[in-house]
Amino acid sequence: MNVSEETLVSALALLSVRGLGIIRLRRLLVEFGSPDGVISADVELLSQSVGDTVAKRIKRSIDNPILEKMVKKIRQSNANTLIWGQPGYPNHLKSIPKAPPILFVIGEILPQDSRAVAVVGTRRPTHNGKIAATRISKELASAGITIVSGLAVGIDGYAHRAALDAGGRTIAVLASGPDIIYPPEHRALAGKIIENGALISEFLPGTPPEGFNFPRRNRIISGISLGVLVVEAGERSGALITADHAAEQGREVFAVPGPPSSPQSRGTNKLIKNGARLTTSAQDIIEALELPTLSPEKLDMVMEKVEKLTGAAKILFEELSSEPVHINDLARKCKMDVSYALPVLSTLEFEGLVMRLPGMRFVKNI
Repeated sequence: MNVSEETLVSALALLSVRGLGIIRLRRLLVEFGSPDGVISADVELLSQSVGDTVAKRIKRSIDNPILEKMVKKIRQSNANTLIWGQPGYPNHLKSIPKAPPILFVIGEILPQDSRAVAVVGTRRPTHNGKIAATRISKELASAGITIVSGLAVGIDGYAHRAALDAGGRTIAVLASGPDIIYPPEHRALAGKIIENGALISEFLPGTPPEGFNFPRRNRIISGISLGVLVVEAGERSGALITADHAAEQGREVFAVPGPPSSPQSRGTNKLIKNGARLTTSAQDIIEALELPTLSPEKLDMVMEKVEKLTGAAKILFEELSSEPVHINDLARKCKMDVSYALPVLSTLEFEGLVMRLPGMRFVKNI
């Protein structure tokens, strides 16, 4: 969702405050409710959370003359602003330890993008790596799964293009501000991604794609996804950082095996040796994640049903995820009696939106 001009200015101001890190900014958003609430809070209250020095910087940040230029860049790039803890922020991403407090999104993140798998790898793929990335990404996209990657040359680019060629959705996470497309040769690809997915950035407008931004970017790639597939990676590849983030976040890690003699396969083979799932097809991923297979057309029909949900059905469905939850726990979280929640879940099950597992556990079926 887009935010008001006041909220956008406040968000940009907070992101520009030196010494205000991700964890502390998220804590302030919880405490004061919104970027506007943080900016307008008394300096004494802010000091209790972040100390006198940073509190004073927060109060001064709203007067930064560069804010007007940054707002203009955000508007020119047609980026929406998502705030952690508020509607529209991706569900999977908000649960990771270092979730970005503020996201800029060009395009649209849809509910079906919760069925996402990241496909990453080397910038210098072999012929076999290109074929594997293209084939598996296309199979996943054809099954209604959103492909997430980093818009880099190499495996990332092949993954994004394959998803688009399959008529599916894809999300690119940037290591730069939302107004800077990197690499420049992927500007046309970025435009197509915006039409069938989204570009995401946590960085202020004007931020160049500097080297230390990429590891930060990679935690978002894994965090927004159910699992990460590494197609090819050398021993020092950035794709391995994404795999490390995935493991830390409780995501599944998949890897395509390659010849021991290939430098591009040393990283992936090591991942498999250390416990990543050996993967040669999309079906390996779909089965491991227990995802129902839906064509993009069928997924659109299912999402129409989701958008029409109201009342208890909407509350229960939104609380469910791909992780099984017992009916007692679900009812308690939704503040309902089990006797009331169960018939509603049965209706959702009949509609194909929910799956009942043994032991009275439930999961989303999309």
